[in-house]
Amino acid sequence: LWDITVDGTNYNVGTLLNTEYQDGVGAPGTLSIASDGAVWTPAPQPDCSNVTTSVAVPIRPLLSNEQFVEDLLPGAWEVERTDLVAQQNAAGNVFTTADRATLQQILSLLQQLVNKQ
Repeated sequence: LWDITVDGTNYNVGTLLNTEYQDGVGAPGTLSIASDGAVWTPAPQPDCSNVTTSVAVPIRPLLSNEQFVEDLLPGAWEVERTDLVAQQNAAGNVFTTADRATLQQILSLLQQLVNKQ
């Protein structure tokens, strides 16, 4: 929808962004205007073939009150503090067996109502 004018020539901004993002959004490089149009010149990528140091994962050992737990997104993990989870459970912020039984009762009543119709 947007065009810009450089030296009397109109360029579609979407096309320019598409050209710039060819190596990924935020990839380093420069966008220049040549006689034949916009030219994206990617920055040289660093040569990491001779890197000998690495950082172990996790970057630091977990504390005694920390553990890995799966996040809401499949395959994503996060560090959870077990002392905070215990505090939440003590405060009543946990789904209990009694809660489950109550929901089962409600489900049963709803199914009975549906079957009567």
